[in-house]
Amino acid sequence: EHDEYYLRANQIVQQTTLATLDENEAARDLYLRSLDEDPRFAPAWARLARCQRVIGKAGKDTNANFAAAEGSLRHALALNPELPIAHILYAHLETDLGRIKDALLRLLTTAAVNTAEPELFGMLVMVCRYAGLLEASVAAHQRARRLDPHIVTSVRHTYWALGDAQRAIGDGRSYYFEAMIHATLGHVDNALAILRPVLAVPRPETMTAFLGTLLACLEGRRAESLAFAERTLQLFRDPEARFYLARQLAYMGEGERAVGVLQQVLEGGYCFSRAVAIDPWFDGLRASPEFQRVVLQSTERESVLADVFTRSGGNRLLGAGA
Repeated sequence: EHDEYYLRANQIVQQTTLATLDENEAARDLYLRSLDEDPRFAPAWARLARCQRVIGKAGKDTNANFAAAEGSLRHALALNPELPIAHILYAHLETDLGRIKDALLRLLTTAAVNTAEPELFGMLVMVCRYAGLLEASVAAHQRARRLDPHIVTSVRHTYWALGDAQRAIGDGRSYYFEAMIHATLGHVDNALAILRPVLAVPRPETMTAFLGTLLACLEGRRAESLAFAERTLQLFRDPEARFYLARQLAYMGEGERAVGVLQQVLEGGYCFSRAVAIDPWFDGLRASPEFQRVVLQSTERESVLADVFTRSGGNRLLGAGA
C-alpha cells in the first residue's frame, strides 16, 4: 500500500499538467519523505525524478537537478528494470539532455513489450518529432488515443511541423504556440487577443519574456522584442521552444542570430529540416549558405535516427514509415 506522502505528491503534480515550480518542489519533498519510509519503492524514485527534471528545466540549478533526476531514475530501474513509468520519464530526461537516439531506443524497446501502455506512445509522439520522424509521431499519437481516448499528447506541434496549421490550433492555452500559429496565418488580431490578456497580469520571468517577445514583435516594438528573445534564450533550454524563437528571429530579419539559434537547437537534439522547408517565416534565409548548412546537418541527423527507428522495429510497432 502506498504511503500518504507518495499519494499526496502524486495529487500535487497530477492535478494539473502545468504544476508550478513551487508545486513541483513540494511534491519532490513529499517523494523524498516517502522514500525515507520505503527506499525500495521504485515508482517513488521515478516520480521524484520527474520533479527534479521539471525543476531543472525551469532554470533552477539545472545541471544539478538533471543529474539528480538521472540518479533517481537509475535507482528506480535498479529496483524494477521493467517499470514503464521509469522508462517514460527517463526518455523525457534524455530528450531534454539532447540524447534523442537513447530516448528513441528506450521507448521502442519498452513499448514492444508494453503494447497497451498509452503513456509510452504519448512520449513517443514527442521523441519521434524531435527525431524528425513526423509521420511516426502522428502514428504514436493515434496508437495512444486508441489505448486511452482522453490522453493528451504533444501531437499539435507535430501537425505544425507537417504544415497542418488547422489541426495544430487548439484551445488557446498554449499561449505562444497558439499565437504563433495565428500570426503565421496572418490572423494577427487573434494572436494579440491571446497574448495581451495573459501578459496583463504578473507572470514568472520566463513566461513574461517568452510571450513578451512575440507580442512586441507583432506590435512592431522591435528592440523590445529582441531583448525579450535574448532573455528567453538565456532562461529556456527547451530546444523546441528555441526553434520557435529562431523562426521569429528569422522573420524579424535577424538571420545570423536565427542560424546561430538553429545550430543550438540541433545540438539540443531537435531536428527541423522539414519544418523549415515549409515555414514562410524562414523565407528570408533560404539563400543563406549558413542556413543551408545547418538544415543539411539536420537532414543528416534525421537520416541516422530514421535508420535507428527502422532497425529497432518502429515500423512494425507503429505501422509508420520513418
